[in-house]
Amino acid sequence: MTNIGWGAIITLAIFVVSNIAALIYWSARISTLLEVLQRELRDMTIELKSMKDVYLSKEAFSYRIAQSDKEHTAMWKKIDELAGKM
Repeated sequence: MTNIGWGAIITLAIFVVSNIAALIYWSARISTLLEVLQRELRDMTIELKSMKDVYLSKEAFSYRIAQSDKEHTAMWKKIDELAGKM
């Protein structure tokens, strides 16, 4: 084999080795990032589950609004009756 052939093989080997090294570095960074994201997501899920009791469901909110509307209607009716007597 000539010097040009050996030079091409060495150049190709350097290229392949450098690409493999870059691939290993990149995959290690992505793997670490995914582990961090997975940990954060797990923490968020635990926090959301613990906060679930604080929030109202749509049904409970609708019931509270309906009760509040009934109370306000009754109060205004009473105010109108008292104002009519004056």
